[in-house]
Amino acid sequence: MKKICISKDWFFEGDDGAVKKVDLPHDYVITTPREANRLGGDATGYFGGYSGKYSKYMKFEPAEHTILDIDGAYMCARIFFNDDMLDMHPNGYMPYLVDLTGKIREGRNNKIGINVTNVQPSTRWYSGSGVYRDVYLWTGGKVRIEPWDIFVTTSELSEKEAEIKVKFTVSADMDCPARVQFSVHDAEDAIAAASESEIDAKIGKNDEEISIKIDNPHCWDCDKPYLYTLKVRIVANGETEDETELKFGIRTISADAEHGLLLNGKSIKLRGGCIHHDHGVLGSAEFPAAVRRKLARLQSVGYNSVRTAHNPPSLTFLEACDEMGILVMDEAFDMWNIPKQNLDYSLWFRDWWQRDISYMVLRDRNHPSVISYSIGNEIWERNGNSDGAAWSQRLSDEIRKYDKTKLVTSGVCG
Repeated sequence: MKKICISKDWFFEGDDGAVKKVDLPHDYVITTPREANRLGGDATGYFGGYSGKYSKYMKFEPAEHTILDIDGAYMCARIFFNDDMLDMHPNGYMPYLVDLTGKIREGRNNKIGINVTNVQPSTRWYSGSGVYRDVYLWTGGKVRIEPWDIFVTTSELSEKEAEIKVKFTVSADMDCPARVQFSVHDAEDAIAAASESEIDAKIGKNDEEISIKIDNPHCWDCDKPYLYTLKVRIVANGETEDETELKFGIRTISADAEHGLLLNGKSIKLRGGCIHHDHGVLGSAEFPAAVRRKLARLQSVGYNSVRTAHNPPSLTFLEACDEMGILVMDEAFDMWNIPKQNLDYSLWFRDWWQRDISYMVLRDRNHPSVISYSIGNEIWERNGNSDGAAWSQRLSDEIRKYDKTKLVTSGVCG
């Protein structure tokens, strides 16, 4: 499916009822007054909670399938389409998808609504509020590859040749033979390799895999973060039904007690630290320039890695790390069932952990910068109480269901 960003030209309504035009990303808390008696206290900078409503009116291009992609909205987001509530998502840091197929009024303006409520105390740092990351639309045909349904890994690597494995899922609304064409493009957009797969698509999900060999590969590493682009085209009944593309890097990662951490078979030491998602006085709105400034300053003092404290980062952040050569420990949660704040994610963890793990890993697994997942930060269950060991196993297993190629760990203290 094709993806476009729709972050421009939204309307925002705050608790005071005033409506103003905004572009996303947007943090509506950073400009509000601070007061000493705020429920979040010093942890959240004495800012308040508040609610906010975002809306956008737009006409849609004709498409068989349309999916809304919200990269992050803090928090307890309710998604409306033409005033019908479609979905709710409590976690303010996880990306998630909402299917709009069959709900679009063709030839007329359609209203997208995203309502958020920042309940406090829900966090131990400045969270900000609002649709503080970008929003996208995906469109595709009757036979298509839906968002996050491609996974590219490096299975073999030498100076002369690399082999990548492409696992992909074709979603079909009809039974039909289909030809899936793949082309790997280098940084200058020249074709470095090509292949195709003939499949007999059935209605529903069709899991497939193909291997592609690339001569004289450019490896992705911290010094030379080389990126390729995989372009995919699906042809069915003589027509192009779907096209999609993604960036990836050719690289391997492994670790053991004898050799330590190996990137592309070479020893590497991690020099880094933990960073939160906000940008100081700019708040939590994820502006690309602010992201790159933060990462460039870290690189200037010798950092080659970061841990996302204590939640998954934005897509903007990961794309910058891919391009700048910064390794990422991608962290899922700050708490499990036992709370750290009265109104934090522990209220929803038991019902949502599986979905949120899937959202994080499926979105992030193709980024060469991501070398590790963390299942949690300083989790209270770390000493084994409240079935902590069993939960650790469940979370780790759930991550490996979607990605077995990376390390899984936890931020343990005490």
